[in-house]
Amino acid sequence: MSVQHPSMAARMRAMWEVGRTANLPSVWSNCLAGWLLGGGGRRTTLAFLCVGATLIYIGGMFLNDAVDADWDRLHRKERPIPSGRLGRSNVYVGAALLLGVGWASLLAIGHQVAFHGMGLVVAVVIYDLVHKRLPFAPVLMALCRWLLYITAAGAATNGVTQPAQLGALAIAGYVVGLSLVARRESDGQWAPGRALLLLLCPIALALLARRNAVQPQIIIAAGIAFLVWTVWCIQLAVRPRPRDLPGCVAGLLAGIPLADAVAAASGSWLLATTFGGLFLFALLWQRFAPAT
Repeated sequence: MSVQHPSMAARMRAMWEVGRTANLPSVWSNCLAGWLLGGGGRRTTLAFLCVGATLIYIGGMFLNDAVDADWDRLHRKERPIPSGRLGRSNVYVGAALLLGVGWASLLAIGHQVAFHGMGLVVAVVIYDLVHKRLPFAPVLMALCRWLLYITAAGAATNGVTQPAQLGALAIAGYVVGLSLVARRESDGQWAPGRALLLLLCPIALALLARRNAVQPQIIIAAGIAFLVWTVWCIQLAVRPRPRDLPGCVAGLLAGIPLADAVAAASGSWLLATTFGGLFLFALLWQRFAPAT
């Protein structure tokens, strides 16, 4: 009896799924926000930054699935490795290549960016290796996003400015809250109340950082959009029936560009629209690839 091997199209689809590519708009949004808060600069630098961050993110997701393969065989048999669509060893190799080439893309920008980028890669690897075993794993996930912001700001003209540090702290708080919700996805239970407060970090820190903004109406508009979307996602998880915790988590992931807009779009309606476009792109992409 012959063994049926997955087709090339099936393997490509599986890699698309393993890489959680639907979350890439939030990675690009973090890069753009950190870069803007660091003073901006050459667009070619931003392009290299986005390429490097994209490859590191996908590499981290590959490593995540490879490390979690045994757990997935028990709890998520439909994932690409347990279902036999991808080989575990091949996913490990892909993760190493993606992480290495991603870091090399950051090295092409400069040594300081490469230094921050190495911290990002190390944080991603540590998170993937221990996140199923440690109760404070959401903090490690937030550290990865914080380092992405800092790496992006380090690539900009003014470097890691105070607004960039506050923006990084805001997105870290948001991701901790999101991760607390996501950790309850498998058992269908709602996260602790502190997750709700952490999800509002972008609003609180933006008000602190941008209290003297020239165009406060942009911050207000971005803040309202962010708040409305966050409340909408939360109600999916707390309503009596039917609860939709996976939909809440996916929605909060898509909402990261809205959080970035609150932090970084105060100077231009065009920038606010760009972050809004990344948010809509993330929602659209989730129709074709799972976010979690």
